[in-house]
Amino acid sequence: MNDSQTLKNLNSPVLLLGPSHSGKSAATTYFLDSGAPTHLFATAQIGKSITEERLAELQKLRPHWKITQVLRDLSAEISQATVAKTPVVIDSINQWVAAEIVLLGDITLVDLPRSFKVMVAELCYLIQAASCRVIIVSSEVGACPASPNPTERLFRHAIGYTNQKLASAAQSVVTCNAGILQVIKS
Repeated sequence: MNDSQTLKNLNSPVLLLGPSHSGKSAATTYFLDSGAPTHLFATAQIGKSITEERLAELQKLRPHWKITQVLRDLSAEISQATVAKTPVVIDSINQWVAAEIVLLGDITLVDLPRSFKVMVAELCYLIQAASCRVIIVSSEVGACPASPNPTERLFRHAIGYTNQKLASAAQSVVTCNAGILQVIKS
């Protein structure tokens, strides 16, 4: 289902979930008015040539979008941006979670630290309180077998936890597989 009018009418915040390279980032435009200013928060670490190329490509395709790189204090950036009426796209939550997991350092954790859970709760509160349209992009990694790598298992635990909390906080949840969108909560 890629009926752009239906997607534009979904209540915000919208969580867009799917595997890596499934078409999620490209699909964000379906949820927004064409040509309207939008604030994109890119959470991937810039400096890698692929990331730089991807951001340049996004900027070329969407010259009316303001792109801000956010590696750490995502909630503070979102808090400031959502006061405006300009739509916000966060792409992607999984990159932000990965950066936070690296900073945790202790890869033997069985449960996520309270500080991480507080950051996720704060983000959920902010997207619900936003006075603008918010689209959140995140990868779904739960369909894969458990990894023998402790860091990877911790990341999957953290992104699974985060996606569940965001899905609960979102008014709408959409999955994207092979560029095909399916509304699972509205």
